[in-house]
Amino acid sequence: MVANFAIEPVGTAGLSTTRSVIGGLFLASVALRVIGLTTGQTLGYVAVAILMGIVALGRIVGLLADGTGKAVLQPLVGELVIIAVLTIAYAQRSP
Repeated sequence: MVANFAIEPVGTAGLSTTRSVIGGLFLASVALRVIGLTTGQTLGYVAVAILMGIVALGRIVGLLADGTGKAVLQPLVGELVIIAVLTIAYAQRSP
């Protein structure tokens, strides 16, 4: 898992943070999308789009501070696509 996210947890606290913060963010995002799909309540899409926007902003700050690289640009593009898809889905499905 650490290779996928380019992080290295150190010790028990690092492992705990990786599982809780990274895992929690993604599981909560999936839960919000599933709730939206099953109930028609699409406001969760906006919440996930905002979370992804903050993640993308962090990547952009990293690009400005550390420079570019394929390992950073690919996930950024993926996050921007997720934001666009969720925003469009919310606009189409909301009353």
